[in-house]
Amino acid sequence: MCGFCQASTFSVAAVMEGIGAPVLIVKGAASPHTYALKPFQAEQIEKADLVFWMGHSWKLFWKNHSSHLPPKPW
Repeated sequence: MCGFCQASTFSVAAVMEGIGAPVLIVKGAASPHTYALKPFQAEQIEKADLVFWMGHSWKLFWKNHSSHLPPKPW
C-alpha cells in the first residue's frame, strides 16, 4: 500500500494493523503541482496492492502520472 499524504498515513496504518504497513510516497508539504515522482517511488507504486491519496489536487497528480506506470489488473 502506498500513500500520497502524510496525514492519511496514520489513519491507513490503523486500518491496516496486523495486515501490513503503509509506505508514504510524498513526505512533508509537497505540492502536487510541482512534485515529480522519483524512479524508486514509481516502483513502490507499481508494486503496491492498493494506493491512497487525499484531496482533489493529488487526484489530478495521479491522473497525470499513472499513465507512465504499467497497467494493474485492478
